[in-house]
Amino acid sequence: MLELFKRKKKFWVNVDIPTKMFTVHTNCTYENKKSETDYKGINRIKRDGGWLNFSSIKEIESFYSENYETFFYKKHC
Repeated sequence: MLELFKRKKKFWVNVDIPTKMFTVHTNCTYENKKSETDYKGINRIKRDGGWLNFSSIKEIESFYSENYETFFYKKHC
C-alpha cells in the first residue's frame, strides 16, 4: 500500500547542440523552466537540442554513450 505513495524520481536531460552540452537534471528548478521552442523540443530533439525525460541514470548513460559521447556530460542537480 505504501508503494502507491512513493514518488517516482524523474530525470530530465537538456541536450544543447550549439554548446555540445549534455546536462542531467534531477528534481531541480530548471526542470520547471523548460519549454518547447521552434528550435528546442520537449521529449524530442530539434535543431538546437531538447529536453528528454528518462526513468533512470543507467538509461541516461546508455543514451549518452550511443548518441552524444562527444558532448560534455554534466550532472547539474
